[in-house]
Amino acid sequence: MGRQGLLSYQVEHYILKLLFKEGNRMDLFSELSKLVSVGLISGLISSFLAYRSHRQKKWWELKVSSYQELIEALSDLSQYYSSHYQENLMKNDLSDDYKETLSNMWDEGHRNVRRAADKGAFIFSDEVEMALKKYIKCDDVRQDDYYDHIELHEKEVKTCLSSIVTASRVDLEIKWWWL
Repeated sequence: MGRQGLLSYQVEHYILKLLFKEGNRMDLFSELSKLVSVGLISGLISSFLAYRSHRQKKWWELKVSSYQELIEALSDLSQYYSSHYQENLMKNDLSDDYKETLSNMWDEGHRNVRRAADKGAFIFSDEVEMALKKYIKCDDVRQDDYYDHIELHEKEVKTCLSSIVTASRVDLEIKWWWL
């Protein structure tokens, strides 16, 4: 054994003697318990923050998906009403294929807007809920003239769409996930 090996052995032997002396066992236990408690607390905090971040991200993704479906539905309704408004204004006839496409867009869009209105404040902000209620109330308004009916609905759809796009910018603003 060389001089360095002997010195290393003596240092190790000295450290072990200090650790296992009768009075130092309690110090060793307290140091180990401190390390374990710090590890446990930091693990709990990091898992809580990760869970919270995951939950908030999933909720945000659900809101994005819902807003996207609603905006697409209102956009389809806007196209439907604008096309029929232009048809009446210009006295042009739409092709049968285009009328069928518009009719399908209206069916799907109207169904999605109704669904979004049913979701209401659960997913959307209060402003969106109010805009949807106002738009749905315009279905109850009866117009004598078809042109007036189309004009009213086109205006209401565009107003509702504008309100929802504005509210979505605020509602979908990315926040700090860990706070």
